[in-house]
Amino acid sequence: MKQNDSGSDSSASNSPSRIRKPSKKRQEKLQTLDKLRKMVGCDKSISNLELLQQIINYIKNLKAMLNDSDEVSDVENLLEQFGFASVKISNSK
Repeated sequence: MKQNDSGSDSSASNSPSRIRKPSKKRQEKLQTLDKLRKMVGCDKSISNLELLQQIINYIKNLKAMLNDSDEVSDVENLLEQFGFASVKISNSK
């Protein structure tokens, strides 16, 4: 083995075939991205930018569903106030 002027072995630290373990922060990022891919039902082959767009669309759809649900609830509450408690509105969107 080669030694540099300081007497330490330099071949082990400069080896191009050495594979470094991903940092904890990077590993957490990859795990989070995988979890998000599963939540929105994406293919693993899409880019992170495409994944973010899918996540944005998913959140927009969830918000729309909540708004639709709130509107139906509001109408049902109004009907109940006027004595039409047995009338139920189906959300057919």
